[in-house]
Amino acid sequence: MSSRSYSPAQAANSPITSPLLPVEPLTRYFFHDGTVLDVSRDMATTLAHIGRLNPRDEAGYLRYLAYAAEIHRITGPVFIYDQPPTPASFLRVPVRDMLKVDAWRTMSGAINSFVQTPHLRQLLGRFATYVGASPYAAPATLNVIADVELNGGVWYPQGGIYAIAQAMAKLAEELGVKIHLNAGVDHFRPWPDANRPHHLHCHHQQNRP
Repeated sequence: MSSRSYSPAQAANSPITSPLLPVEPLTRYFFHDGTVLDVSRDMATTLAHIGRLNPRDEAGYLRYLAYAAEIHRITGPVFIYDQPPTPASFLRVPVRDMLKVDAWRTMSGAINSFVQTPHLRQLLGRFATYVGASPYAAPATLNVIADVELNGGVWYPQGGIYAIAQAMAKLAEELGVKIHLNAGVDHFRPWPDANRPHHLHCHHQQNRP
């Protein structure tokens, strides 16, 4: 999992996902021609791997990371970490920033403008698959995904993914939430007030907020 929304210190001590362990290397890529390419938490190590393929792509990769980070800066507060976007959300984005999200090129077109090595182009293009898209058709805005992993790092929750569910349940109970297990739901009714919890009606049980 990536932990872009946390600083390293926060990620290591989050009340929900603690402890998160940094993964090294972030990823290891194996190509059909036998090339192996590691992406490391240490930028110098990553650049050394890239330089063996094409020294010119070291600078291109750094420019690409800055480009992806800029898209994240613009889209994060409005579209990623906020409520589902609405027309009003778009009005919060300055016009000059709207142009920077690069919505008119494809991911592949943007990537190709930064790096030349086919291996590196394929590596960066594969982030489209995180949303089931193709880098040859998806808008370049989705290069934001690369920033989350390549700049934010990859973290492993000790105990596996299920440990996150257990930690969330523990935190919920500490906040006074009652968790009902093995209870089938007959129907679900949201409250008119969006700030109130939703209402569930479970099999053979009374309504439960």
